[in-house]
Amino acid sequence: MAQAHKQDGKWSWVVCVSATISRLASMGFVFSFGIFFPVFMDYFQESREKTAWVGSLGIALIFFGGLGSGALVNRFGCRVTTLLGGFLCALSLGLSSLATNIGTLYFTYSVLYGLGTSCVYSANLNIISKYFKKRLSLAIGIVTCGQGGGVLILTPLLQTMIDAYGWQTTYRIMAGVVLVLCLSGLTYSSNVQSEEAESTSVEVKDKGCHIDVSVWKEPEFVATVLSASVMMFGHYVPLIHLVSNNIQR
Repeated sequence: MAQAHKQDGKWSWVVCVSATISRLASMGFVFSFGIFFPVFMDYFQESREKTAWVGSLGIALIFFGGLGSGALVNRFGCRVTTLLGGFLCALSLGLSSLATNIGTLYFTYSVLYGLGTSCVYSANLNIISKYFKKRLSLAIGIVTCGQGGGVLILTPLLQTMIDAYGWQTTYRIMAGVVLVLCLSGLTYSSNVQSEEAESTSVEVKDKGCHIDVSVWKEPEFVATVLSASVMMFGHYVPLIHLVSNNIQR
């Protein structure tokens, strides 16, 4: 049997970079939807409200799909879940490039890409918690930068590609790019030293799956969740509407 990787070791940083890359590809694209928003409105001749649902549903399913993607991580591991997520994202972009109406995009893009990104999102956070202990906060910070870095890099790149090739070809190109970058999940080996993880695994196996609601007894946790929930109602709205509003003005 191969020797287990050490927490906070050299391979841990390889995994950290891989998680950052996969998040940059998947989440960077979905949060760059504002670039496609006016393009879709013009191409499909649909209202702002109907078109905005395409991006809104995709973003919402990243987080609503957390229960399902988290279960996949527990059942199949972070590597398989990330590869599945990358495949769903690539399939989503490929099928969406063939869409002839906005309703089709609700499924081919919003549902498929949202769920695919949810798999990548859950897996890369989970794998970081396995590989890091002393430098966990730093590693999570680096991985989180992947999302912002993805938007920073992809937004001007996507606009250039749309101007040169059109949105359908851009989607097909990005399908390959996202799939290749999500292959970085192959570095997510489950063979990592973690006594705590092993004891937890045994405990779950003996007692079966259960839902722990004890955390809801903590006032600080409840206050954080409620305030964050209220904030999220408007947090991502500018990402979708900003480009379209600037064009009109």
